[in-house]
Amino acid sequence: VLRSDPLNAIDFYALIGESYFLEKNYPMAIQAFEDALLIDPTNEDLLQYLAVSRFNLGQREAADSLFSIARMHMDGTVLNPSQTRPDTTRIWLEGP
Repeated sequence: VLRSDPLNAIDFYALIGESYFLEKNYPMAIQAFEDALLIDPTNEDLLQYLAVSRFNLGQREAADSLFSIARMHMDGTVLNPSQTRPDTTRIWLEGP
């Protein structure tokens, strides 16, 4: 089913990843998010979850790179490097 319906596969992997993420099982969350990103490499939500998971494991450089990629794909558009957007990273890491 996952191979024949990629959209359901993305949802499946995302749900598994979010479950692991909420349990703070970041290595398993990372695997699920990476599997989903193989299907949709521009999915901003998945990129942010992956970035936070890596950040929480102390992988700061990888997290920074992933946050940058996610920002580039905000709203389905790739940003010009000279454009700026509000940095939502702090919200993810520190909460409201």
